[in-house]
Amino acid sequence: MSLDYWFMFPISVVIATIAMASGVEGATFFTPLFIIILKPPTEVAVGTGLITEVFGFSSGLYAYFRKGLIDYKLANTRTYPRY
Repeated sequence: MSLDYWFMFPISVVIATIAMASGVEGATFFTPLFIIILKPPTEVAVGTGLITEVFGFSSGLYAYFRKGLIDYKLANTRTYPRY
């Protein structure tokens, strides 16, 4: 196992914390990081940033679900408005 990119873990934790605290999607922060440090093609960096974001949202959704903080009635009125 190579540890060439060991520094990416603490940087990723900081970026994820900033994204969660600011309410901005993680891909906005991760994509430039991937492009600058890892140097993949742009399409790969964007896709990787979006996949990273999916796992972050899934983690948050699971935590909100476990704590019972999801307002299903409000979610349904926003999703299915009555005319």
